[in-house]
Amino acid sequence: MEILISVCAKVAEYSVAPVKRCACLIFDSQGVVGKLRKDYKQLKHTRRQLYSDCERAVRCDGEKTVEAVNQWLNDAEATLTEVKNWLESVKAESMMCRHCPHHWGRSYRHSTEAARKRAQIDEILRRREKFSTLTCPASPKGIEIYPEEELPKFSSVDRTLHKILEALEKSETNMVGVCGMGGIGKTTLVRKVGFEAKRKGLFDMVVMAVVSQSADIYRIQSQLGEQLGMRYSNCETEYGRASQLRERIKREGKILVILDD
Repeated sequence: MEILISVCAKVAEYSVAPVKRCACLIFDSQGVVGKLRKDYKQLKHTRRQLYSDCERAVRCDGEKTVEAVNQWLNDAEATLTEVKNWLESVKAESMMCRHCPHHWGRSYRHSTEAARKRAQIDEILRRREKFSTLTCPASPKGIEIYPEEELPKFSSVDRTLHKILEALEKSETNMVGVCGMGGIGKTTLVRKVGFEAKRKGLFDMVVMAVVSQSADIYRIQSQLGEQLGMRYSNCETEYGRASQLRERIKREGKILVILDD
């Protein structure tokens, strides 16, 4: 008899729970939809804050947003649009039927859909909590070198170009100097050298900085750092920036640094 009572109690327990949930969905439709509105506002605030943080890092530090974060921003925006449109349709439907007799089917439908969308928002917010980093250093671009840049049509210029490239192909070459009078096309020549060296696979990266007679070290560091996609974090002295720039160049592999003028 005790076993029978225990079994009946369990059957009753498992039967009442679904009925209770169903009743809540029918009789507390406005409460469920109201909770969805709160979840919508929370997701909207979270996305706005995350987007602002990423935008600041991209604009001020030259970084790029991590791909997973970009995907989250897109998913969150799509969900916000979907929920907003649904809430507006529910509001419009309620306004049209406010003088109609209570419709249990409509209440149940609204509640179940609101519950589903709440679960969808909750899943997106949980994904946000897993991000340990939002941005990362942008891929280095190097200098902009265009193959259509024309060299002066002299055989001596072509020979110089080939000699420089031959010198760069030698493993023992650490530095190559290009000298000549002003206005004869040395800058165009070295840019062409950079393009050909990159095309031939002699170097993984080519960067270039303009060095005047009164060298501005800080400006040179900025030019090279920008092309390498780096930022000088918490460092304003030339010495500190030089240390960071050196470490960044060492990580790049084979790199050709062109100092012009």
